[in-house]
Amino acid sequence: MSEELQAKANRCFSLEDDGKALDCLKGIVRDMRQDGAVCQPKLVILSQKGCPYCVKEQTRHQEDIAAGVMEIMDVHSPEGVKVVGQNGIESVPAILLLDCQNNLIEPES
Repeated sequence: MSEELQAKANRCFSLEDDGKALDCLKGIVRDMRQDGAVCQPKLVILSQKGCPYCVKEQTRHQEDIAAGVMEIMDVHSPEGVKVVGQNGIESVPAILLLDCQNNLIEPES
C-alpha cells in the first residue's frame, strides 16, 4: 500500500463523526477509481446470509453499492474466507477498507 493512500485513510480515520469518516473513505475510493490507479482500494460490506444487521447495512448503502463505491462480500465466499482469515475479522456486518491485495487498511498508531 502506498504512503499516500495510508495518509489519506488516516485523515478519514481521524474524523470523530463516523458518518463523515465513512464519507471520506468513499471519496478516496471514488477518486482513485477516477484516476485509474493501478492498485485501487475498495470499501466492502462483509456480510453473510441470514444476518438481519447485514441486510440493514446493505440497504443503508444501496446507492453506493449501485455506484460501485462499495461492494458486498459474503464471509463464506472464497474471497470472503481469505479476507476474514488474513485480517482477523470476527463479526459481521463489517465495513472494511481493503487495499488491492485485500489487506485491511487501518489507522496508523
